Amino acid sequence: MLLVNNSGESHLEDLRQDQTIQHLADIVSRRLANIPNCPSRDAIQFLCSYNNVRREGNSAAHTATLAEIRDAVMTKPLDTQERTHLEQVFRFTFNENV
Repeated sequence: MLLVNNSGESHLEDLRQDQTIQHLADIVSRRLANIPNCPSRDAIQFLCSYNNVRREGNSAAHTATLAEIRDAVMTKPLDTQERTHLEQVFRFTFNENV
């Protein structure tokens, strides 16, 4: 995730240094606040956290097609927070609904 600021930090990993997950999510949320389809703070915290979805999806998402990413999101059960967060990120990234 690319997030440029005045101090030259450009990637989520650059911002992550010396930050708690909660503080990092706050920083990212503030920077994205005026962007269309901005994910919720909870979805951003989900992305900032080390979890299986992030680990598995991170490398796959860089080479997957839009259809493959959509299919992967749709494999998550509808009534889960994971699915909700992934749908928000998909909408933000691709400017369309899953």
